[in-house]
Amino acid sequence: MSEIKVGDELAMGDRLCPYVIRKVINISPAGRLTLDDGTILNPNLSIRGYVPRFTPSRFQPVTPAIRESIERVRIMDRLLRAGWSQKTTDQLRRIFAILDEEK
Repeated sequence: MSEIKVGDELAMGDRLCPYVIRKVINISPAGRLTLDDGTILNPNLSIRGYVPRFTPSRFQPVTPAIRESIERVRIMDRLLRAGWSQKTTDQLRRIFAILDEEK
């Protein structure tokens, strides 16, 4: 992956496992990448020494779609923890009106 350079962001995840974004902090002469959390990637962006089981094991360059996916997960998580039972009826009506616009 010669197009990747120090400072680039890489993402790991998929539609079943939320994405995480890490920054490349070093590239060895052999092409191995070190990420800001200490993870070492092989030149093909797989995690060095990791045996894939049921979770993603390969990083990829960050795309606008990945950023949007991360934002959606954060928004949906916030909505799940919104404390709907403590909202006033007026607040719930306004939220419902927004949702009703989609019809």
